[in-house]
Amino acid sequence: TLLSAILFTLWHPLNALTVNPGAQALFCDPYFLVIVFCLGIVCSLTYILSRSLWVPIIIHWLTVVVWVIFLGGRNLLLK
Repeated sequence: TLLSAILFTLWHPLNALTVNPGAQALFCDPYFLVIVFCLGIVCSLTYILSRSLWVPIIIHWLTVVVWVIFLGGRNLLLK
């Protein structure tokens, strides 16, 4: 669980530095990475409990959709 959350967290800045440069400011922000780490823990635990990848996929998708559409995440990505 911890390793999965760490890898999930590290993926975000790596993604920003390699394929999504517009997200660098956000994806390298320590506060954002703490939230990502917490989401990684939640997704890992739900995978362990449900034994299905669909549960953490849906949790991640819902988190991103709510953040982008309702909480202004799209504006942060476009900075």
